[in-house]
Amino acid sequence: MHEPHQDEEHFKFLVFQLLRQKAASLTLQLLLWLGVIAILAAVILPNFIHRGCGGGTLTGCKSNLKNMATALEMYASDYAGEYPTSWAQMTAGHYLKSVPTCPAANLMTYSYRRTGTGKQAGFYLQCCGSHHAKAYSAFPNSPHNFPRYSSETGLGYHP
Repeated sequence: MHEPHQDEEHFKFLVFQLLRQKAASLTLQLLLWLGVIAILAAVILPNFIHRGCGGGTLTGCKSNLKNMATALEMYASDYAGEYPTSWAQMTAGHYLKSVPTCPAANLMTYSYRRTGTGKQAGFYLQCCGSHHAKAYSAFPNSPHNFPRYSSETGLGYHP
């Protein structure tokens, strides 16, 4: 017959073993969850970082192109559908305060070309150079001279 003291010690030993196994199991589960989170972060985080590497300046450049296109349309509305021959006409006529600079280049990199005359009139704007190469790095074609804006097709987002 066992003494009550031995049964109590045996019970404590079993409880201790059970708690130790639970602790090891919880630690293992915690490590697995941390591993899953680390893998997800490694996969997802570069996409967010990459998106920010030029997206802001690209958005600013697109906004500049849209604003210049709106000013060109206002000019054409005042001059029977004819677009100006130069930016000087746009700033002198108070359609634009000044020709904007590309946020990525900190320079005036925009080119303007008038196309056609009369009812066939149109225009073409673009940001010259490869200033937005980081933002366009996911595209297979060259990001040279993008973004673009055409009176016929609107804003060209990507190459």
